[in-house]
Amino acid sequence: MEKWFNDDKKPPSQTSYPNEREKASLTEDSCFWAHVEEAVISFGVLKNGEISQANKNFAALDLIEFEDYVMGLIRNCSVSPEIFLAKSTFMKWWKECKKYKEGIIGISYNSSLAKFMRDELDGFSHGQDSAWLMVSSDILHNACASICKTTCNGDLDSVCYEVYERVPNGRTIAFRSPPNFTVQNLEHQGKDLVPPSTFGTMFDFIATKVNRSFSIHKAAAEVFSSLHAQLSKLNDEIDIFNPLIITGNSLGGSIASLYTLWLLDTIYSNPTKGPRQLKQPICVTFGAPLLGDIRLQRAIYERPSWTPCFLHVVSNQDPIPKLFVRPHTARSTEPTSLATPTYMPFGSFLFCSESGCARFDQPDTAFEILEAMSSEGVVNYDASSDLLICYYGMVLGCLKEKAICSGVSELGEGFVNPLRVGLTLQLEAIGVTKTQQQQQDNRMKTLIEKVEKRQEEALKLKIYVTDPTKKLNETKKSMAHLEWYKMKTVDQGGYYDAYKNADTRDRKISKETIFKHQKILGDYWKDLVRKADQMIQKEGVFFYTSWLFAGVNYKRMVEPLDIAYWYMQGKSNYINSGRSEHYKLMEKWFNDDKKSPSQTSNSIEDKKASLTEDSCFWAHVEEAVISIGVLKDGSSQENKEFAKQNLIKFEDYVMGLIGHCAVSPEIFLENSTFMKWWENYEKIMGGTSYKSLLADFMRNDY
Repeated sequence: MEKWFNDDKKPPSQTSYPNEREKASLTEDSCFWAHVEEAVISFGVLKNGEISQANKNFAALDLIEFEDYVMGLIRNCSVSPEIFLAKSTFMKWWKECKKYKEGIIGISYNSSLAKFMRDELDGFSHGQDSAWLMVSSDILHNACASICKTTCNGDLDSVCYEVYERVPNGRTIAFRSPPNFTVQNLEHQGKDLVPPSTFGTMFDFIATKVNRSFSIHKAAAEVFSSLHAQLSKLNDEIDIFNPLIITGNSLGGSIASLYTLWLLDTIYSNPTKGPRQLKQPICVTFGAPLLGDIRLQRAIYERPSWTPCFLHVVSNQDPIPKLFVRPHTARSTEPTSLATPTYMPFGSFLFCSESGCARFDQPDTAFEILEAMSSEGVVNYDASSDLLICYYGMVLGCLKEKAICSGVSELGEGFVNPLRVGLTLQLEAIGVTKTQQQQQDNRMKTLIEKVEKRQEEALKLKIYVTDPTKKLNETKKSMAHLEWYKMKTVDQGGYYDAYKNADTRDRKISKETIFKHQKILGDYWKDLVRKADQMIQKEGVFFYTSWLFAGVNYKRMVEPLDIAYWYMQGKSNYINSGRSEHYKLMEKWFNDDKKSPSQTSNSIEDKKASLTEDSCFWAHVEEAVISIGVLKDGSSQENKEFAKQNLIKFEDYVMGLIGHCAVSPEIFLENSTFMKWWENYEKIMGGTSYKSLLADFMRNDY
């Protein structure tokens, strides 16, 4: 039946079945539960202490392949929602497996499936559902209440802030902008976009190598500049290991955003605090105007971990967020267009009205929604608008009550509604399509079509967004294959020599398979290093630690294969002539990270190496082999003396690694290039009568 069904789908005339375009009520693969049961068995093998390591390796690979299989079904909307029921075999397997893996690796498990299960399970629903879930939480209400409590001690001439401690831990920093002050600063030149150089080097931390220049809201930058000294002191008091909410209304929301950006940069540029255990701040703004142009947006989006920190709440009754947006304004999408920079948003937007709410994560979509709202007319902002922050509180309260009363059944409607219907409901909920006339308007139809297309693209790419932490675990399958190859080639002199000297059909096939995974890993890490290098980094700013140590393992595992390929072609001097730039940068960042005062020696540095620490070790070995060739051939005496000095330096280099337990035992395998080099070298240097530290080690300790 499966064969006939698949054959039936292949003819060009056969379009996809209607029910395949929608989310499945039945899982498409009828053998899904068989795969689940096999995954349960494989997990049992992993936990069983009496099972051999080889079988555990096979089980680990099976589990990785099962995760890929599940994600394939999810991306194609081919699984029934029932697999996610709390007591299902799949969910029981997932909870146990995730707990086990996190216990082994010591950090949060972050594969594509883990990310989906943790963050994106609501992908079966639309933005209106996630918005309802958001307003039903306490974060927005607490943030809004904190702003309302901030009185500025009667000071009506500046943005002020208060710090509120929250039980059991964490704190909220609330920025409030008095209405008269907001009016004064948003009129006339206060609306202007200006280059950050207007304020010296204060905003240089936002720039990247790709987006070195950008424009920023003049009034917001001026206010932030006036508060800079106070906020610097506040920075020193923040415990980055506890939750922090930064919030603000109107112009105060802009200051909250700038402070959050500054704090994020401070967190990631301070090696004494390190990013491994910290909790990133959450910035929630209410009715804030847009902050900068498209180049500012792009500079922020180059830091994938920054953008999820921002949520902007916008009411359809609030004119301030729409102040810098005019309907149908021509917008430049090129950063080189400097003449008339246009405001552009960043972060997620929660649009709300008294009748409903909707969340949008794509900045272009948020801009188009603001344009549509702006077309309805902008209300003048006056002193009475200070009531707006209290209005936000009332709206959120009503929506929270509505969300709780509606229950699960209403929130689940998005599971079966077509995307267009869902988007139309979202726009209606926030007051964009109020009348039948507007619904028939071509502009509104165009807006819905554009948003629909963008949402579809976002759903397809959701698992593969630019945040490298979401892709890092995708490379583990390839690393597992390389580990298996390393273990399997011990009798061939080690994986370096097996790769270099593959001489049988089976060995060549294995090498081709490894070459495929080598390329997958290389493409991933080259792209990641390129993006990291685009950041304008101050001294002490390093690759995120979780990526850095994963990168070190990659470099130590894969670069020897690049070296083998280089010398297979009869080339020499790999380190200076053949080494990829991404290896050099990773090595530099790792060495810089080790210099950090907070970086104590632990983990991989305290153990005897399973991988040789210097990923260029085999390049040094190959150069030593070449130097022996110089000693043996008819080269000039000067060249021979130079080669001899190089060999002595190589001996010292090897002993340095051995002294620090920084070489893998596989270099001493009988048929390894290193051991063959040593046999020839010892003969040339006088046989057993030759004395050196390496000679003593090789004859006695080895």
